[in-house]
Amino acid sequence: MSLTPEIIALLILDAIFLFFGVIALVIGFRIAFKWDNQATTPLQYTLSKQSALVSTIIKYIFMLKLPLFAFFIYTCDKLSTIITGAMCASGVVNSVDFGLYLTLFKLLNLYLFGFWLLLHSADIHDEKLPFTKLKFILFVLFSAPLFAEIGLEIAFFAGLNISKIVSCCGTLFSASSSSYISLLFAVDASLWVWLFYGFFGLIVFAFWLKHMPLMIFANGMFLIFSIIALIVFFSPYVYELPTHRCPFCLLQRDYYYVGYVLYTLLFAGTFYGMGGGIFSATDQEDSTLFDESFGEFKYDLPFNNFVLSFNLLRQKWSMVVKNKVMMVVLILLPLLALAGLFWFLHVKHQLPTDRANSAKVALEFKDNTIQCPECHMYLVGKKHTAQVITQDAKTHFFDDIGCAILWLKEQKIEPQSVTMWVYSNDTNHYIDAFKASYAINDETPMHYGFGAYESPKEGMIDFNEMRLRMLRGENMSDPKIRKKLLGN
Repeated sequence: MSLTPEIIALLILDAIFLFFGVIALVIGFRIAFKWDNQATTPLQYTLSKQSALVSTIIKYIFMLKLPLFAFFIYTCDKLSTIITGAMCASGVVNSVDFGLYLTLFKLLNLYLFGFWLLLHSADIHDEKLPFTKLKFILFVLFSAPLFAEIGLEIAFFAGLNISKIVSCCGTLFSASSSSYISLLFAVDASLWVWLFYGFFGLIVFAFWLKHMPLMIFANGMFLIFSIIALIVFFSPYVYELPTHRCPFCLLQRDYYYVGYVLYTLLFAGTFYGMGGGIFSATDQEDSTLFDESFGEFKYDLPFNNFVLSFNLLRQKWSMVVKNKVMMVVLILLPLLALAGLFWFLHVKHQLPTDRANSAKVALEFKDNTIQCPECHMYLVGKKHTAQVITQDAKTHFFDDIGCAILWLKEQKIEPQSVTMWVYSNDTNHYIDAFKASYAINDETPMHYGFGAYESPKEGMIDFNEMRLRMLRGENMSDPKIRKKLLGN
């Protein structure tokens, strides 16, 4: 764990947010289930004062989290200068397994608590306080991702290893990436661009129609496809490099910090687009319909038109329900379709490192798609490569048998507990690494010199001797041994 001034500041603020967040959750839970607008009891008076306290705490957390989101990215960007391999914030974020999820939680919480504050504003500007119970029920629900973010951020900085070699952004945001990001490049870039402009047009169309459910859906989809289109299509034009697609480098000085402007406008625009749509659909429409319904119901009673009033009320209630159902359908179905598309692409383009290898056999792979976990080089061709299948049925690929030996030592895994395959130079297929014979002066990718053969020859050594020499450093990567073996 590295404690820079920026990390210390973030951790202190996390502790403060956690402390006040727990207080707000305990009180908010009580308000959510005991609030009664019609009551005039001492309990209701106490809850009214406590609701003001909790709302102030939530506003305090949100107003600090707005700049802290940018500060977190800035901190990761600054750490990239001391972590080997990281060229920007993306390398630091992805150096920890859950770094990307932490970033997504941060963004999700900004939207959720932003919507909460819009609901709070609408509530306190109405003397009847119609949304108090609802907003505290939502706060109880929203507190789960808030505390998850705080826990992940503390674990992120606690698990950050500045001596670890990480992948650069050029690798992470490419078709060769081992993460889900590579799925974005499995589809032609023009599709993402059409979806980007299509949903922007849909926003304009929904605004013209004043159709609020469509506005919410269009803004949500536009947010998703804007980021995808930025990664896949637009960013190479900013960088003037056809292979550079990192969304984080836009935040750097070399590109005039243009990313801060782009992301601020994108997040603020989609937030207000969705927020305005939500309140227009839930507040004005419903209250107008019910006011009209009950008004007609009230005035019809003296004239014994009870049946007519009841039918009118039923029709308008049906209209409200239909609008709610339409909103849910418009939002959920495209999201499910998008999730289905990504699942299909994931299955179709799944890397062998992601599959469970219960049969513990050597797997096929494509060039430049898999990194060696020891030296971080991409595997090109099968020659000299090795595969280690651990007890969890996961397959680890290495470009050199020497890398496999070093990796097993670092992971504190005994060779006898795994299945190990190595590519044979004489029979051109994978063989049991424990039964192979090894030359000591072959030209291998990492220059260790240990080439595997199925048929033993004079001067070759067995697996145990090869492993011993590898751990001692007695291999051709040592200039003295190389000179002795090759005679030059």
